[in-house]
Amino acid sequence: MNKQDYRKVEKALYSYNLIKMAIKGQLEEIERLEKEYEGCSAIGYEERTGQTYKITSSVENEVLNKEKILKKLEKNIIANQKIITMIDNGMELLSSDEKKLVELKYFTREKLGWEQIGMRLGFSGDYCRTKLRDKIIDHMHYMLFENPYKQYSFDDFN
Repeated sequence: MNKQDYRKVEKALYSYNLIKMAIKGQLEEIERLEKEYEGCSAIGYEERTGQTYKITSSVENEVLNKEKILKKLEKNIIANQKIITMIDNGMELLSSDEKKLVELKYFTREKLGWEQIGMRLGFSGDYCRTKLRDKIIDHMHYMLFENPYKQYSFDDFN
């Protein structure tokens, strides 16, 4: 695997919690938009009531814009959920030590060094940084980018 692929996998792992929070925020935004008053009201004095060739009104434009935003949010949620699912599926196949390494290095807010991670796992920091990490990255690369069953791309990690 080349360095660029290695970095893409690490970026996906580092982004895991951020992606989960993005999904939560997107779901909240959809809920807010669906509850929001659609703006349908009586004609305002600022609107023209005379003959015009304009086909749509401001209310129609608002509704159409809201629908576009909802569709974009739903599309983003689906893409983000696919990434999370693939990472979760990859994590299920890791050993307990490998899972712990991923959680300590990529999923926590603490910025732990390899020596600290090694101490927590009972290995040397060098072993964790080289052997374990390389094995995990290779495995996750397959799950994220080479899996023949995936039906989407990960252009966000380029």
